[in-house]
Amino acid sequence: MSAAPLLSVLIATRNRAASLERLLERLAALSPGLHWEIVVVDNASSDGTSAVLRAAGRVRSVHEPRAGKGRALNRGLAVARGELIVFTDDDVDPDRAWLDELAAAARRHPGVDCFGGRILVSAAEMPRWIARSRNLQEILTTEHDLGERERAYPPNRFPSGPNMAIRRRALQGIAEPWSPDLGPGCAVPVGDERCFFFRVGEGRGKPRIYVPSALVRHHPRADNVRLASALRRCYWGGYSGGLVESLHRRALETSEPGSVLGRLAGTRSLREAACVAVRAVGYWRGLRAGKQHDA
Repeated sequence: MSAAPLLSVLIATRNRAASLERLLERLAALSPGLHWEIVVVDNASSDGTSAVLRAAGRVRSVHEPRAGKGRALNRGLAVARGELIVFTDDDVDPDRAWLDELAAAARRHPGVDCFGGRILVSAAEMPRWIARSRNLQEILTTEHDLGERERAYPPNRFPSGPNMAIRRRALQGIAEPWSPDLGPGCAVPVGDERCFFFRVGEGRGKPRIYVPSALVRHHPRADNVRLASALRRCYWGGYSGGLVESLHRRALETSEPGSVLGRLAGTRSLREAACVAVRAVGYWRGLRAGKQHDA
């Protein structure tokens, strides 16, 4: 019987066969000195995803017929064997040292369960009004850049989905670490990562380490950076933030309303202000929905 891999890379994919194929080719060239595996969950794709997975060499693939990225990731966690689980998306370009740096950070911080890497997005892949906005870059493009220095995350900041890792021990006893009701493929299409961290106890008082040397580059979907789609995504981002805060208030390290509404003061364009205002409306509606759920 072979030893369990040190690290599992877990990817949920749906109808993005070309992106997945490029990612798997890049992953194949990474980290020959590590003991690791790739687990891909096909979330009921209807394109050529199954053919890509059959042709892939070292990939363990499973199928999740129910729509929803959270359901797919829970299915993948059930079969992943790594001591450190690394989550990423099918539309990133990983740096050659990406996995080595995450594994090294886990060794440097044996008492920490949660790690996040740096995610960069080319300014050429986003409109100027988004590129200039620190309010919107992360929610609309998934850029995640806390600087060049390794450090603990500040209160209520968490790693981002295309580049984050958690130790398996943090998942023990949790039937569904990922919410089946939040995230891509669900009625509320964002907020799944934040809910995940609260479900696995990565809230008040637990350190999370930002690892800038663990780098991936993300290619945002073109429709996410158009104004109409940006407004929708900001609304649902606010809604899910309010909902998760309401349901997990005791896990929070600081209160969110001031930070959400305070973003208005730093806007630099009417489009940015509209997105921030819509996000604030969504936030308050999410808070209300969470309170009604508790009642």
